[in-house]
Amino acid sequence: MKYKNLVLIKQKGFNVPEFLSIPEDIEFNALGEVFEWFNRIEEAPFITRSSFSMEDGVNRSFAGVFESYYPIYTWEDFMKWYNICINSYKSSKFRSYTEAHKLEILDSVSKNVILQKYIVWDVSWVCFSQYNEKYIYIECVPWINGPFVNGEYLSPFTISIERRNLNKIRVISFFENDFFYTIQDGTIEKVYGNTQFYMEDYFLPYIKDLWEICKELQSIFLYPQDIEFTIYKWKIYILQSRNVTVVI
Repeated sequence: MKYKNLVLIKQKGFNVPEFLSIPEDIEFNALGEVFEWFNRIEEAPFITRSSFSMEDGVNRSFAGVFESYYPIYTWEDFMKWYNICINSYKSSKFRSYTEAHKLEILDSVSKNVILQKYIVWDVSWVCFSQYNEKYIYIECVPWINGPFVNGEYLSPFTISIERRNLNKIRVISFFENDFFYTIQDGTIEKVYGNTQFYMEDYFLPYIKDLWEICKELQSIFLYPQDIEFTIYKWKIYILQSRNVTVVI
């Protein structure tokens, strides 16, 4: 499902880092084609990500259950992490998740690994295209999203935007200092409060594009989306998009 989502997102014209899907039972000749692709992509490193058929479904996302492995610079590194990634269903996280949700699905699971160009980001974020029916929420993470997705890190602030009105942006700080920005004639003005992190100001030039991306991805998948993205050299890259399994 993750791979199919990435293909669709790229077909719709979004910036997606180059990627390839590699099945569990790949033949030796096909592996040579992967090797050629690996050497053709400029500016390593790479990242491997799981793409199992039961991931990112309507009712179960498996978010944070499977690991991503990075950075990968050599073919030897890739082969090592490919084997670990393809066997990640044997992990304690997977067992705990399936037991908690009473899932018995291994017999029908298709196992693939995504090999993707790893974007060395300026800043990474997680975006929820619908929150409480009225808002788009964007969680700031000062490095790659992994620690946040795995529940190991509390985002320092959240950007809240009304889905139908881009004129007011609320920054909800976890350091007891909320504040607002307003947009008048394309100019962003701070209403009150103090900036806690440089990333809040860094984010503002991208607000309109992200607002539109959230709404468009939700319209494509016909369901509220949990979107991982990153910003690098003033360009927004979509890393993945999955259904929000719990809409608040």
